[in-house]
Amino acid sequence: MQLINRLLIIIFCMAVWACNDHQQMLSQLEELERQNLADSLMTNDSLALSLCEYFDSHGTPNERMRAHYMLARTYTDRGEAPQALEEFHTAISVVDTTAADCDYRRLARIHSQAAGLFFDNSLYNETLDELDLQYKYARKANDTLTWIFAIYSKSDAFYMLGQKDSAIATLQQAELLYRRYGFKSNAIDCAPMLFYIMTEIGRLDEARHYMDLYETQLNHFKDGETEEGFEWYYHYKGQYYAAVHQNKLAELYYRKELLNAQSANDKEGAYKGLYLLFKQQGITDSVAKYADLCYQASEVNYRTKPLEELRRLNALYNYSHNQKIAQDKARDAARNLNRFIICFVALIIVCFIIVIYIIKVKENKRKTHIEYLHQLELLEQAKYDLIKMNEKKFSLLLEQKEAEIHRRQSVISELQQALHPNATIEVRLSKTDAYIRFCHLIKRPNEKISNEDWKSLEVMMDKHLPNFRKTISPDIVGTDYHICILIRLHFSPSEIANLIEITLQNLYSRRKQLLKKVFNITGKAEEFDRKIQEIK
Repeated sequence: MQLINRLLIIIFCMAVWACNDHQQMLSQLEELERQNLADSLMTNDSLALSLCEYFDSHGTPNERMRAHYMLARTYTDRGEAPQALEEFHTAISVVDTTAADCDYRRLARIHSQAAGLFFDNSLYNETLDELDLQYKYARKANDTLTWIFAIYSKSDAFYMLGQKDSAIATLQQAELLYRRYGFKSNAIDCAPMLFYIMTEIGRLDEARHYMDLYETQLNHFKDGETEEGFEWYYHYKGQYYAAVHQNKLAELYYRKELLNAQSANDKEGAYKGLYLLFKQQGITDSVAKYADLCYQASEVNYRTKPLEELRRLNALYNYSHNQKIAQDKARDAARNLNRFIICFVALIIVCFIIVIYIIKVKENKRKTHIEYLHQLELLEQAKYDLIKMNEKKFSLLLEQKEAEIHRRQSVISELQQALHPNATIEVRLSKTDAYIRFCHLIKRPNEKISNEDWKSLEVMMDKHLPNFRKTISPDIVGTDYHICILIRLHFSPSEIANLIEITLQNLYSRRKQLLKKVFNITGKAEEFDRKIQEIK
């Protein structure tokens, strides 16, 4: 018996150790993911490689995808594009896209970053393929912003391939979708590229429309000057004014671009613009001057971006891809062998445990019969004790104590309300089903918020804070009214943005507008939050 018990203890310890080991590896993986989300530079691939080796043998498809994704991000930070692309595609290949728990959101992110690597290395057709897959899996994950962004990103690849009409079409489609789903700032960001491309192909009236749209709806431009970080826009305006033959304005903006140039590429663009402008006017000395300056800047750019390196990268990627196919086959064969060994050992252990169990049952058969009789005696004693407890005298005492408890609870509630009158309504709100439901939805961003959820929240507010809707004004409805309710319930701006499905910048603007509309005050968004939360 001692030998059997020791064997069972050893098996139990092995199971616990395996469980703890898996949890430790998951913790390390989650730490890497936190570093990635914080944009920390990850250059040490040792941990990511060990995680890939472990989860390839012991992990679920989603865990294997996460591990290879982190290794790909490490290679990206190290500037090793071919290895990063290989690991991105490994992460894509190991996930089970037919499984109910497939992490489509992360899968869409992987395709997005693979598309970025292809674009950076001038592989534009491959970029479009990855963006199509990003769109597909973002739709499956109900990640609206990501699948619209996939459409938006295709415009850059189309432009680099010389397909300018397709670039314009995708930008206009993305702008329309951004506006339809409430992402106003993202929609405005489509305008500069539309302005630039339409100027290039001579659709000048439409270009002017997008230029005015961009400058009037964002506060980055004042008196012809841009904020820091938007100096690139001078080139766009210079190109436009050159196209409409307003040469003085074109020259002004090209010179502003040159004055604020941060790189040789910026200088080349300004020099080229001035060269073409003076060539159009026939000013030969200026043409010669800026042609020479443009050539010098172009030489600097050429030295920093050697075309031969791009060709080498493309060839290296194709070679690495063929290597990966062979490595995958070898890895699958080794994995199948490991699975066979594990299954065989597990079968032996199970058979051994069954034999031990049968022996133990036979040895304890006599003791079981004695224990059965003992339990019958205890049952009879319990029945007798129950009868004694249910006697009339005991029942009367029980009723008296229950009455006393209810009386004291009522007194305590009255005292609490007298001491903390303002806290009572907050406690009641926090205990409602509607509030609890939205706390649940914050923790599960993949779960869709229904119209019934919003209706339930509005009914709850009308019941517990009947003056809230009157104070806000009946004119505030829909999404704006939902924002007011969520602020009153003390949800944070990031939580509200996720629930409403808008960006933080958009939410900040809407709160400032509501402050003016509801309270006729011009101020910051935080002041609106404070006044809303004061409504009782």
